[in-house]
This record gives sequence, C-alpha cells and structure tokens, in this order.
Amino acid sequence: MAFDFLKAQGWPQETCAHVQRCILTHSYSAGGKPQTLEAQILFDADKLDLSGAIGCARSLLFGAEIGEPWYRLDADGLPLPGKKSEEPSLFREYNKKLKKLKGSFYTEKAKKIAKKHQKTMNAYFKAMMDEVNTAYEDGVKILQETLFSEEYSSEE
Repeated sequence: MAFDFLKAQGWPQETCAHVQRCILTHSYSAGGKPQTLEAQILFDADKLDLSGAIGCARSLLFGAEIGEPWYRLDADGLPLPGKKSEEPSLFREYNKKLKKLKGSFYTEKAKKIAKKHQKTMNAYFKAMMDEVNTAYEDGVKILQETLFSEEYSSEE
C-alpha cells in the first residue's frame, strides 16, 4: 500500500521500493532483517511501542480484544507461570516474547530506551504474577480452613 501511495504522489520508484522494504522488515513475522538505518529505526520504533508501561497496557488491551486470558490454571486450579508449552495467555506472551524484547533492537538509542522500559515491564509483570499467585494461595487456604473447620464439620 505504501509503495502504491508514494508512487501515486510522484515519488521516485527507488524511494517507493525502499520505504516498502523498510515496512516489510519491521515485523518479526514479515521475515527478513532490516538492512538500512531507516528500516532499523522503523523496526526499533515498532518494538519500543511494545515495551514499558505502554507495552503492558497494549498487551492487556490486545489480549482482551482477542479474548485471551491473563493466565491459565493447572489441574489443581492454580495459576500457571506462562511457559511456552502452555495455551496462549498474557503470562505466556510475556515470557515468550515481551521479556526478551530488549535484546532485539538495532540502534543504540533504542537499546538505551529499551533497557529502561524492560525494567518497568518486568516489574509490572512480576507484581501481577505475584498478586495472582497470592490471591489463589490465599483462596486455597481460606477454602481449606472453611471446609475443614470444626464449625463447618459440626453443621453437617
């Protein structure tokens, strides 16, 4: 689309092709690594948008949009940590891709920004995972206390 748009605006064929190549290599799934500085800047800008506090918010919104849960539960009803072998979840996306983002940048400026963003993202997901696990652990304790309390047993 960009090639056709730029061509219709009177841009030279080579410039249109260059912009097209930059766009095609800005994504992991598109294939190919960005070769030029412009392509690397576009790639880095796109990935920076997935990192930090904004990246956390985007991940939550996208997961909600596609109906993906924050986490999955094991056979005992406890939260799973988000390993690659699990069904899709926000925790799996974080472990599989988001926590490794900082190593995928090309430009020095993006690497510096990504390092800071990664700390924010790691802290957020650690806090979220800790809260989820604590809530489930506390819930199991309360349930066990309730089910096995003398008060509950004597009512039967």
